[in-house]
Amino acid sequence: MSDFLRAAIVGTAQLGDAASLRTGSAADQLVAPGGERERAFLLRAGAYAVLRRAARAPVRQTATLAPAGPEERRPMSARLTEILRTLFDAMEPELLAETLERSARARLRLAPELLPLALAQRAPARRALLAPLLGERGLWLARLRPEWSWALALGAAEVLPSDLEQRWAEGSAVERKVLLGRLRRYAPALARQLVAEAWKQEKLEQRQAWLEVISSRVDPEDEPWLVSLGSDRSASIRVASGRLLWRLPGSEVARRAVERARAWVSFDGGAWRVTLPPEAYDPSWERDGIAESPPPGQSIGKRQWWLLQALWAVPPELWLPAPGASPAALLDAARAHEFGSVLLDGISGAALSMEARAWFAPLWDAWFQLDGPSALPEPPLATLSARLDPDAAASRGLALLQTEARLALLAFLPRPWPEPVARGFLAALKGGRGFWGEVLSAAALGIPVELLPESIALPEPASPDAATRAQLRALDRFRTVAAVRREIAQETAP
Repeated sequence: MSDFLRAAIVGTAQLGDAASLRTGSAADQLVAPGGERERAFLLRAGAYAVLRRAARAPVRQTATLAPAGPEERRPMSARLTEILRTLFDAMEPELLAETLERSARARLRLAPELLPLALAQRAPARRALLAPLLGERGLWLARLRPEWSWALALGAAEVLPSDLEQRWAEGSAVERKVLLGRLRRYAPALARQLVAEAWKQEKLEQRQAWLEVISSRVDPEDEPWLVSLGSDRSASIRVASGRLLWRLPGSEVARRAVERARAWVSFDGGAWRVTLPPEAYDPSWERDGIAESPPPGQSIGKRQWWLLQALWAVPPELWLPAPGASPAALLDAARAHEFGSVLLDGISGAALSMEARAWFAPLWDAWFQLDGPSALPEPPLATLSARLDPDAAASRGLALLQTEARLALLAFLPRPWPEPVARGFLAALKGGRGFWGEVLSAAALGIPVELLPESIALPEPASPDAATRAQLRALDRFRTVAAVRREIAQETAP
């Protein structure tokens, strides 16, 4: 720390000789003798700061960098470069993601002028899309700045970074979360070791972020460590670790959880029988993933909340009366039950967390008919719509086109939309049917690019009202996005 900085922090009143500080240059002569001590100090401190900036000796380059290696990917066209720059500036994440994905499939690389912009991106999902497009020149640039070094790790997807321990110890919360994700894929034992060693020293937010990464794939080898989290200092961690153990059918927690749920709920003879949990919460339930209080804003009663969580722990197929039986009858009976919403919430939560894909379409049908409240973190119809396979999405998307109240669910269908849904939507649009702006925006991004029409001609109203003008603006947006997507597809064609 310089004498000037020390005097500025402590104060000139505390340092009797502050006014006598000198820069050791001709600038000292510019301060007239006498006068106020504080003024003399500030003038010399200002001169000192200028001198430090202007008179710094140049750094001598002792080594030269090797040039970038030969490029294997085709250069991106000038027009596609212009489109990408516009999408970055215009904050169009969906169109940008589609452009990057298509460019990667076409084995293109970013133009040199876009590389600094690409390397400066911070969102992990966007970095993953950009990594294949950086080319050798992008990786060469990534070695010049520490904040760009993420590209080097993503550029070699099968190899962990050589400075892994330093990154883990010194990285930001986001960087450590991304690194943990890679470790879970390529070195799960090392991932468990690093997390376990650092766990007690980390804040709750960091520990929750790590559990989120681990939840993407829970392995039987994780069981001892997850069980140990049952004594964590945070109730949210204790509950979350118990819920992860539900996904290990051989674990003791999963076995207890299934037995508890079956003691309260059964399906026999085509009917559900439900007994609410005891009126008093048992603290031992917490280590098995059952929280005492529902999240803020939930209107569900406590006993129903405990029942719902118990149902989340049960693989859906265990409720079937016989192996291979259809879930439809079971779900129809649940929908008609007094506690129908709780039963459907419980089975839906279990199916989604345990990837029971055979249940997604039947559950979608049940919720579509029930149209009742849900205690799930996200609306079940929207979540299930995004997880449907193409055939299931096609039939249910056509059903949505016949409604008005549920049209917004089209935005959640997997992209690109199945061809029958896309053609049905375009036919309705050309036939003069009006759609909300949100639905038109979803269609502009969801319709397969090869089906997007060159133009859509609709009769202009003689005296449009506010709603009609909003519809026309949404239609203009649809046309613009469609035109951009067609051009992107053309520029990324093989």
